[in-house]
Amino acid sequence: MTEMGASLWPTQPVDPPAWASAMHKQAFNKLRALELTHYSRVIFVDNDVMLRANVDHLAFHPAPAAVWFPVNGSSGGMTTFNSGVMILAPDLRILRSLQVAIAAPRPPLSESDGDDGSDQELLFHATSRNWTWSVLPVAYNTHRAMCLSNASWADVRILHAIHGYDGKIPPPYRDHIAKYGTRRSPSWERGVAENWYT
Repeated sequence: MTEMGASLWPTQPVDPPAWASAMHKQAFNKLRALELTHYSRVIFVDNDVMLRANVDHLAFHPAPAAVWFPVNGSSGGMTTFNSGVMILAPDLRILRSLQVAIAAPRPPLSESDGDDGSDQELLFHATSRNWTWSVLPVAYNTHRAMCLSNASWADVRILHAIHGYDGKIPPPYRDHIAKYGTRRSPSWERGVAENWYT
């Protein structure tokens, strides 16, 4: 990666809270992005996403920002915060407050509030007093299980959860779907083939 011009910043893992779900325990490491204070903006992407178009312009978008997913994969209705793609303004004070929240007892939340034992539960609820989150268009973090039109699939810039391309869903993700409910778009297979691999 360094040969391609990337800078690598060694860091230490974040100890997850006791209430973290098995699926999300390692995801709390993304909080370390808040330590990169030598940058005014950090565009964070999970390691299971595929960039389909240049997103450099997100560096000029207000921070913090993220996409809110439709709860059941369809458009409209209730949405939930997703931390798979975020625009952050690194801030050590925010990181310290999150570390305090990790050590504290879990606040009572409902599943509709994003109560899934994840880093995004912590990020959204623990920062809501200090941050006003900006909502990114779903094209910047499109989950592969979303129900979208072919036209919307063609506009996707960042695809999330690419581990499902071969039709085999890893057990933790399968359990997540069983618990919280989501469904694949009927146009998924055709949309990917027509728009991305031809």
